Amino acid sequence: MSSPITLTSATRSSLLSLQNTQSLQDTISERLSTGKKVNSALDNPVNFFTASGLNSRSSQLTDLLDGMSNGIQTIQAASKGIDGMKNLVQQMQSTVKQARQDTTYDATDATTSKVRDNLKTQYLDLAKQINTLAKDSGYNGVNLLNGEELNVTFNEKTGTNKSDITVSLKNAAGDAAEAVTAGSLGITTAGAAGAADTLPADAATFTSNEDLDKLSDLLTTALTSLSTKASSLGSSLSVVQTRQDFTKQIVNVLKTGSDNLVNADMNEEAANFTALQTRQSIAQQTLSLANQQQQGILQLLR
Repeated sequence: MSSPITLTSATRSSLLSLQNTQSLQDTISERLSTGKKVNSALDNPVNFFTASGLNSRSSQLTDLLDGMSNGIQTIQAASKGIDGMKNLVQQMQSTVKQARQDTTYDATDATTSKVRDNLKTQYLDLAKQINTLAKDSGYNGVNLLNGEELNVTFNEKTGTNKSDITVSLKNAAGDAAEAVTAGSLGITTAGAAGAADTLPADAATFTSNEDLDKLSDLLTTALTSLSTKASSLGSSLSVVQTRQDFTKQIVNVLKTGSDNLVNADMNEEAANFTALQTRQSIAQQTLSLANQQQQGILQLLR
């Protein structure tokens, strides 16, 4: 049966101090390598789980920022489309004005009738361009000018606590999304499937001055409608941009709060590591001296 090894009190004290110093060095080495003073729940349960919760929410909001960015681009695409439509309507106004000022027109003269016939063709071609422009104003699969709706989510919550916005261009009654076309603006009558638009029913000819005056009024109303739609899109765009900026700030606050709970002060940890190295050296010297005392006793026995 082996006998237990008995160490002197001084040796045990020096050894324990050396072991504690080594343990602290290991802890600080981990902090210096990770940059964190809380690397697991064992280090500080409250700070660890609080920081995890903050990081989780920050990650969820960061994911939502992509949707907000896409929403902004979708609204801007529709807004650019409306700007193009307004330019086309203004060209149509010029066409109608030119026809109205054509003093050579004579209903009984086929030659002078060609001027207004050509202007009518220009008018309907411009209307066709409005319809084409509307179809090309989408972004990432969503086209507000085609009667589609855009939903942008602002927070990570659900149910009544969810914050979002639905963007669409409503019809005149304001109860449903509507595609923006020359027909919906009232400046043409939409043709059947595959057929071209025609002049509005209440201004069906380009030869009647009265009809031209009605067309002029319809175009003015169309411009007003487009301006209203542009204003609506601008308001929605402002809301999404404001929430995007706010979300970025909240994400920054969450990340900063999490870092404050778990990140280490690298200057302090480096200073602590240097101090521990000094302590370790002293402990090693103390242990060596304690062992030398025992060796002195051995020499006396010889």
